[in-house]
Amino acid sequence: MTLTRLTDRPSRTCMARRPIRLSIPFLATALAVGCTFTPARHARSSEPTQSSQEHEIRRAEPDQRYIGRGPLKSSKPTGYILRRNPGVTFTDGWNHFLNFGDEPITILKVEPVFTGIGLHHLGTLIAGHKRRWALQQALKGYPPVTAGLGPLAPAENFVIPAEGGRPLKKGWQLLMGIHVVQNTGRSTRTHIKVTYRYKGHVISDEWINTIAVCTPEKGPECQGEYAGTNDGE
Repeated sequence: MTLTRLTDRPSRTCMARRPIRLSIPFLATALAVGCTFTPARHARSSEPTQSSQEHEIRRAEPDQRYIGRGPLKSSKPTGYILRRNPGVTFTDGWNHFLNFGDEPITILKVEPVFTGIGLHHLGTLIAGHKRRWALQQALKGYPPVTAGLGPLAPAENFVIPAEGGRPLKKGWQLLMGIHVVQNTGRSTRTHIKVTYRYKGHVISDEWINTIAVCTPEKGPECQGEYAGTNDGE
């Protein structure tokens, strides 16, 4: 696995004006051209416009659209920006798991990598194939109360079933609870670390997936956390 951090902004950026909720086919297309999602300063709840239910039978292929050095993979790096007041709790749902192996995978631990001291990890849940939307940004509270998520389960000791090496593109959504403890300033999540068991072996991996959080809610534009490639090798 190779992790490369860039100090300059990426050459192409996709701007969004509200929290994004996407189906997997759209997400895969956007990430393939190297877009980094950076919503407006005040991300707010809104109804999505496209359901992923119609794509539930579509299968993923282990190609350049996914990262991960073992059978557990996720989408290529992406990220977004928020401004939030002290004490706010939100759920990040901008990542998912896919099992490309031929046996089940047991998730042992999911951890965020933070910079700064302004964010606290509350825990991580997993939403399955019965959810309405594939991925969602910055849901209110933790656990999230957003409709359409379906049954939720703790990430630790969750078993992702084998799907013959061609999992559903929808995958298994990570719902990471984050509490804003900073009074002012900027803190970030730069990576997600995952440890899992597959065929009796324990595997650890680390993926770029960024959130920049600035406090308080009202203020100048928050600087994004731009990251480079993570090819999962």
